[in-house]
Amino acid sequence: MIISHRLRGFDIHDATLSGLQKALNLGILGIETDTRQTQDGVIVLNHDAHLQEHFNSRELIANIHYDRLKTIPHKYKTSSILTLSRLLLEMEESPNKACTLFLDVKESGYESEIVTLLDKHCMLNRTVIVSWLPEVLQKFHYFGTPLPLCFSHYKVTGAISARFLSGIVLVKEILSGKPKITNIAYEKYNDIPHYINNFSPGMDYEHIVKNYVAGKLLDMLAESGGMVCSHFNSINNADVAYYGSHGIKTMVYSIDNIVLLQNYTETVRPDFILTNNADLCSYS
Repeated sequence: MIISHRLRGFDIHDATLSGLQKALNLGILGIETDTRQTQDGVIVLNHDAHLQEHFNSRELIANIHYDRLKTIPHKYKTSSILTLSRLLLEMEESPNKACTLFLDVKESGYESEIVTLLDKHCMLNRTVIVSWLPEVLQKFHYFGTPLPLCFSHYKVTGAISARFLSGIVLVKEILSGKPKITNIAYEKYNDIPHYINNFSPGMDYEHIVKNYVAGKLLDMLAESGGMVCSHFNSINNADVAYYGSHGIKTMVYSIDNIVLLQNYTETVRPDFILTNNADLCSYS
């Protein structure tokens, strides 16, 4: 299945209401988008913790009340930020019932609210929960919902590679000039109980794993009928086979042109592909 990454390319900005409606009307089979929570508890859709990329503001979503946030327009449109509730309503009412929602939960602390909204809009059986935070996945698993769980991570081959990757992420943040702060954990995902909630609002959390996910997290993903997600360059046939032997699917991101898509799917054959190219979402 080819999935729209960040609901990108269907409008001038990511994750807009008009872009969502266009994607659903085109009959695409998968949408991935990212959740953030405002200071007063409204769940909205935005990839970064801050607003700089798509809005006329550099503020952190976690520091803004929704009533003010919805008055901040997109840079090149008069529309405002899309809420999770509105997205779920659109998907519930759309004739396109084949579309699956891949919901990337960027922060911890509002997992139960997401489950409540999914249940309200009859979306529990059409949603996959994605996160870089194992603790978030643990909480959803603890609720006993039918939601498949997906662990996003960077795959490396050793500690040196991990340090190099962390350095690259830091340099990219400095060069971009964005007020983004990323906390990267390395191999810390099997000893943290589900009730720990030690994550600061406004942070971006990512995870590095050496070779394969293992232990309790691997078991949890398998029990949920879930998957792992990483950059396409780091997933090969051996990875697909390893996870497949445990009943876990593989998802890769950043395949954005037709030649790469055709070559990659012929050789590696992952179960799901995230693309930033809206035109590829209808390719089969």
